[in-house]
Amino acid sequence: PPPPPPLGNPPTAGHTLIPWQGSLLSIGGHIKASGKGRREAELVVRVLHLPSMTWSALTPTGQAPPARGSHSATLVGQRVWVFGGEDSLRRPLGDLHVLDLATMEWGVPATTGRPPQPRSAHTAISYRDRWLLIFGGGSLVHCFQGLHVLDTHSGVWHTPTTTGPIPSARAGHAGDLLGSTWYLAGGGNNTAGCADMVALDLSPLDSVPAAPPQETVAADEAEGGPAEDGGEGSGEGDAEAEAEAPEPLELPVLEWTHVVDVEPRSAIASEGLSMVSVPGANALLSFGGYNGKYHNSVHLYRPEGTSDTGTSAAGAAAAAVQSVVAGAKAPLQALAVAVLPAAPAEQRPAANGYKRPQDSLDATAPPASQSSPSPALARNTAAVEVAKLRAELEQAKSEAEAASSEVLDVKLKAESDLAALRKQLAQSQAALATAEQGAEEARAALAGEQSRAFKLEAQVAELRQALSRTSDTDRDLQRAQAALAEAEAKTVNRGGFFNYIVGTPAS
Repeated sequence: PPPPPPLGNPPTAGHTLIPWQGSLLSIGGHIKASGKGRREAELVVRVLHLPSMTWSALTPTGQAPPARGSHSATLVGQRVWVFGGEDSLRRPLGDLHVLDLATMEWGVPATTGRPPQPRSAHTAISYRDRWLLIFGGGSLVHCFQGLHVLDTHSGVWHTPTTTGPIPSARAGHAGDLLGSTWYLAGGGNNTAGCADMVALDLSPLDSVPAAPPQETVAADEAEGGPAEDGGEGSGEGDAEAEAEAPEPLELPVLEWTHVVDVEPRSAIASEGLSMVSVPGANALLSFGGYNGKYHNSVHLYRPEGTSDTGTSAAGAAAAAVQSVVAGAKAPLQALAVAVLPAAPAEQRPAANGYKRPQDSLDATAPPASQSSPSPALARNTAAVEVAKLRAELEQAKSEAEAASSEVLDVKLKAESDLAALRKQLAQSQAALATAEQGAEEARAALAGEQSRAFKLEAQVAELRQALSRTSDTDRDLQRAQAALAEAEAKTVNRGGFFNYIVGTPAS
């Protein structure tokens, strides 16, 4: 098919970059809402074609995952495993999706076991094109320190037993693989930065026997996805899947090692730093980070005992790393345990900011047989020092200008926020005055109604008294009527002389 049309990559944060066939895949990330307030609803995969330095967008089939940032996207063989992250409302996600780069199709893997809880800003690594390891991460108020391992061949989640000092909970850290060791550094825990570097030996996983291939269900055909709350299972059909699945393998014990502590104010003790391994030189490079201050320094780490004398390729790779570091605008900051390739000082100068152990000895106690430097060498040394001082001055000037610009931006933002608050205060005061006036009118109306109620109550009392008097009169009338009737009855029934005179017979 023809290549997709060129695409301008929008400003993005919290995305992931994966090298693939001479290009870079940029997966997901947070972007600013459009003018109409709309954001991308699905996870977008963009491609940077390195030969032409042009951007384009992939259009995989299947149902793409929801848009997200601060997730992990890990290449295992020819498939990209996307886990977790957070949506545009900063709600943590815990679903797992797979992009098959061979067929360009999204799918939802059928997994068993207990998956990690929803999280973002975690680290993930692929080992031996089989294992997907996830460590740390967190939500707005909680950070994790658990280790989760997914066997991508069988689709089984594991929480392996570990020995050694377990790293503290953290998010926003960085890590990469050197050989069979996973190095992790930096991050924070909502309180402070993590000023240490740790390592996990993954070589015991090499002894785990092969598992049957794991199936992937197309995203639009899947009955359910991983639980958003991080509970067990991966969908509504987990019970049946687990009943049919073979007994999961028991993973060997993995060992944590504390490598080194760094200064708390160092860029290594930061969140949001990046780290990449240089396998040929057996080295790790890190860049940037934020711990109350944005950093642009480059850090180099090489395990103790590393030597360049093994192969010419290793020496060339180490020299390339040194060249990249030496050419960086930001000074190199070497970890305390870093050991740069052993070479005579006259053959390779030390990197900026790093002094080899033998350098300090040579500076304080030069050999007796050492001859005094020639004038040309002294001039070259002075020129190098002047150039170094100029570079440091330019760096300080650039930092000062950046700090001044940042202070100005903060001041303008503060003035804008203050004006907005004053406007809101004036509106609130006007609304309060209107409310008080309405309340006063309501009080006056209530007083009138109370007066009217009092008058009505007085009238009701008078009516009750009149009704009582009427009742008494009725009773008196009834008694009088009864007395009259009784008197008439007595008169009619009376006999005697009077009746004899008038001739009325006796009854």
